[in-house]
Amino acid sequence: MQRLTQRLDPTASHEVFDALMRTLAEPGRPRRIRTDLTELPSPALLALALCDVDVDFAVVGDDTAATEVAIALSEATRSDRVDLAVAGHVVHLAPPADLSGHRRGTALAPELGARVAIVGAIGSGPRYRLSGAGVPGVLELSVDGVSPSLVTSLGRASGTFPTGLDTWLFADDGTVVAISRSTTIQFVED
Repeated sequence: MQRLTQRLDPTASHEVFDALMRTLAEPGRPRRIRTDLTELPSPALLALALCDVDVDFAVVGDDTAATEVAIALSEATRSDRVDLAVAGHVVHLAPPADLSGHRRGTALAPELGARVAIVGAIGSGPRYRLSGAGVPGVLELSVDGVSPSLVTSLGRASGTFPTGLDTWLFADDGTVVAISRSTTIQFVED
C-alpha cells in the first residue's frame, strides 16, 4: 500500500476553509477549490481543513482505500479516526446509498451533527430546488452521480431541525457546494 502523507500548506488550508464556510453560509452556490492541493480524494479536503487533535473523523469506502486515506488524514491533522456513528466529520469516498448511522446532534446540542463530504458532479444531472437560510429566494442546483433519494434526504430532511447534517458535495473538477441542515431541498421533475 502506497503511503499518502498530505498536509495543506497555510495558504491552501485557508483557501479550502474559506470555500467550505462560504458554501455553508450560501447553500447551493458552488465554489471552486484548486484540484492540485492534495493527492487524496477531493472529499478528504473537508477533514484536511476542519480536523485537528480535538476533532475526529470517519472514512467510508472500500476498506483498503478508506484505510489508506484515514492514515493520511490522521498524520496530516493529528485527529483520530473513529466509528461512523460517533464521527464529527465523515468522508465518503463514493456516494453512499443513505446517510443513516451518521451523528445528528440533539435539540440542545445541534452542533454535534456530523459534517459530511460526498463525491458528486455539480452542474449536470437531476435538478433540485433549494430554499432556506442563506438561499436568496429559491435556487436550483443540478447534481449527478448521487441518487435523488440521497440528495433529497439532505438539509432539513436529515434530521428534526435544528438537528441534522451539514453536507458538502465535492466534484472532481474542484467544484464544491454545501447543503446545510437548515436548507430545504426538493427534486424538480421535468
